[in-house]
Amino acid sequence: MGYAIGYSYELRSAEWIAYLLTKETQPGVDRQNDFRVDPEIPKEYQTSPADYVEPIYDMGHLANSESIDQSIAANSETFLTSNIVPQLPGFNRAIWKGLENKERRMAEKYGEVWIVTGPIYSEPMKYIGRAPIPAAFFKVFYYNGSVEAYLLPHLELQTSSLQKHRASVEAVENAAGLNL
Repeated sequence: MGYAIGYSYELRSAEWIAYLLTKETQPGVDRQNDFRVDPEIPKEYQTSPADYVEPIYDMGHLANSESIDQSIAANSETFLTSNIVPQLPGFNRAIWKGLENKERRMAEKYGEVWIVTGPIYSEPMKYIGRAPIPAAFFKVFYYNGSVEAYLLPHLELQTSSLQKHRASVEAVENAAGLNL
């Protein structure tokens, strides 16, 4: 697998995903686009592509398929539903895509970058099918002895607003309930 996952059975969602991106891992294989259930997750805690048969949300990647493309198997694993969450199209295809592009540029510039990313949920929970809809997302980059963190509300946001969403790691940890 090209990434590590912290999966919550209670949420039926990843709480975090971590992966290493190096300049040597890109560009690689073509996008596999083979969305499917993660067979490692017990059935009662899975989500499936059928949960996304509705007109509003994209099947959004946490670990980016364009970044994890060193092999067909690694890229294919990014399409497991354990790595997928509902994302508004104007979020997924704009600011989130901008962060995904940024991680590849950082790997090219610094040689390697560690990425920790995930959804943030809040009450009251909303769902499409069995998939919970995140209220926000985070992405943290560790590179060259430095750290850069982003905390993004799940709204239609343009990449040009990315700097407004820079955050401290502590703010991300508090929002996500994690110790990064």
